[in-house]
Amino acid sequence: MRRFKIIILSIFLISTVPFRALLAWGPIPFQESERNYNFSSSGVGIVDWNYSTVQWKDGKIILPAQQEGFGSSGVLWTYDIYFSPHIYSLTLNGIFSQPSGTRVLAFVSFGDDIREYPLNWGSAFAPSIVTTRMRLKIFLATSNPDLSPELQEISLKAELRDLSEYAPRYRDDRRVWDLKTMNVILDRYYKDFKHYPIVNINKSEKENQWDVIKNILDSATFHSMYMKNYKSGFINQPIGVDNDYKYGYLTDSSGNNFLLWTKLEQSDSVHFATSWQEKTFDIECQSPTLCISSIVLHEPEPIIRFFDEVGNLQDSGVQFIKENENEKVYLNLNGFRLWLNAPDIFESVGGIWNNIVNLGSTIHQMPLVKFIRAEGEEKVYLVSKNGTIRHMLSQTMVDAYGKFDEIITVGQEIIRALPQNYLIRTEGGHKVYLLDQKIKRWITSPQILEKLNFDFSDVVEVKSEEINSYAEGNPIF
Repeated sequence: MRRFKIIILSIFLISTVPFRALLAWGPIPFQESERNYNFSSSGVGIVDWNYSTVQWKDGKIILPAQQEGFGSSGVLWTYDIYFSPHIYSLTLNGIFSQPSGTRVLAFVSFGDDIREYPLNWGSAFAPSIVTTRMRLKIFLATSNPDLSPELQEISLKAELRDLSEYAPRYRDDRRVWDLKTMNVILDRYYKDFKHYPIVNINKSEKENQWDVIKNILDSATFHSMYMKNYKSGFINQPIGVDNDYKYGYLTDSSGNNFLLWTKLEQSDSVHFATSWQEKTFDIECQSPTLCISSIVLHEPEPIIRFFDEVGNLQDSGVQFIKENENEKVYLNLNGFRLWLNAPDIFESVGGIWNNIVNLGSTIHQMPLVKFIRAEGEEKVYLVSKNGTIRHMLSQTMVDAYGKFDEIITVGQEIIRALPQNYLIRTEGGHKVYLLDQKIKRWITSPQILEKLNFDFSDVVEVKSEEINSYAEGNPIF
């Protein structure tokens, strides 16, 4: 009989906790919220006097006073109390006096559920439904009309978790965004030090891995000859989740390549289509584990139409050029030069370091490319002075910078290789804008620019005709 009762109790416990909540405990971060209410006043703002049958006196809630003494019982109802996100567990404490023969009991109703659930003071209670709303009922009783229990204060401590239907996708999006942000930070470090922060720690010790990265970036910032903050935008480990859903980071012994990884809740997430999927540093980079790596499996494809079968430049007027020992390398496109502003861009369009032609000072006789367009495409891009490109949304924008016959058609691989420009300001102006989905958003301070992991060197001055063509969105504070 006792075993039967235990089985029934187990079934009841499972049925009263949301099944998806049980499954999703690991990946869902939790947060805590505390609410404290005292009755120094008559309880305005917390007590729903339309339904309560107790009385307030001198900062305390007591039973109703009657001619023959105190009433035998009374209730205090609160108004609806809201939390965000969903209530996962609730702990109620209170300051109250409970003389012998009196009782102070607590109950709770969740959301639109009319049922009342008893609470034990100081013990956590998990609701049986997913909700962000609750209401408390405090029951006061006495068996002696000369005595009344007294309630002075109640304190709520709630553990909150986002258990909504679409939350897994949102949480996965945030995880991927965090890893991509860390990728930007690591690339910034690599650009100056020619290797990534070296971390060789057991793959399960993610907290330690993250501490090592942080310490390396702190040290690089402190000793930086470049006056840079290498930890700007650093993403902290998520809290309240299993180790699988924390962020991992490992490198090879020389720091030439890194791997970032985490587990996603959705095994069919769209992010797996573009994630790294090779086993690396003993990590299986397959769903549900998402990886980002600096490793390149294959040599980048060259600009096929510019090279013959043995890799020599064809007679097409296209070559890679530079001025003496100047580090800037350009692509010569039929007499116009296009700056390839980073080594990886040079290599991604088929550049070979030994094949760069030194033109000396005569290179300045070649005009810079102003507009480019991919073969078979209508989109026109303006090439900025910093080597980035920006889509010209209208003929008005093109006219502000030049003529339609100055557009040079290039291969799609060049468009893909050149970095996009997202930060602009008016010529001579001070306001910096982020181009976001064809709208401009004012970045209100240098600190916000840094927080977004951009550098002031990313900002390009533009004509007023262009900047006035963009719709203005909300500023970024």
